[in-house]
Amino acid sequence: MSTSCKVALSKDVKALLSEFQHQVGLFNEGYNYQDNPDVSSRIAKSYMDRHPDFCCIEGWGTPLTIYNECRNMKSVTNIKEIEHPTAPIKKKEHQLALFGDLALGHGGKRAGSGRKKAKKPSKVVRVPGTIAEDFAQIVEMYKRLDEKSKDQFHNDLVSLKTLMQNSKSAFVQQV
Repeated sequence: MSTSCKVALSKDVKALLSEFQHQVGLFNEGYNYQDNPDVSSRIAKSYMDRHPDFCCIEGWGTPLTIYNECRNMKSVTNIKEIEHPTAPIKKKEHQLALFGDLALGHGGKRAGSGRKKAKKPSKVVRVPGTIAEDFAQIVEMYKRLDEKSKDQFHNDLVSLKTLMQNSKSAFVQQV
């Protein structure tokens, strides 16, 4: 002989469940709670924290179910610039990552992550191997300088270049 038990929710829990479902937007026409998984999971988590009964109740439209659905989804917003001949136009693109470690687009899952354009553009120059290490050390020292020191370094470098050109022309005239 088997008995079947039917669990009944109290009026208070039913009222809280209805309030949760309206707050998460379950019955809003044209809105899907999965479009904003961060918000939906935060709302569900707050209801489960405030009302521990919801941690045990599972089913359609319950905080536990919505939290479990949305916690693995991450909302990622990337701003991609579209090059335009006259002026750059910014276009917002909204992407949805179903897995926490999934990288979408160029960069990580946080907005603004990814490769950044350099403040001052660099240039690749071929240097003889015998002095390549010296130049690499000079570049590393230059990177650590503040703006005033970088300006002074640049002026000293221009002076050195002028001095070298003058000594080269003097050497050629002697020969």
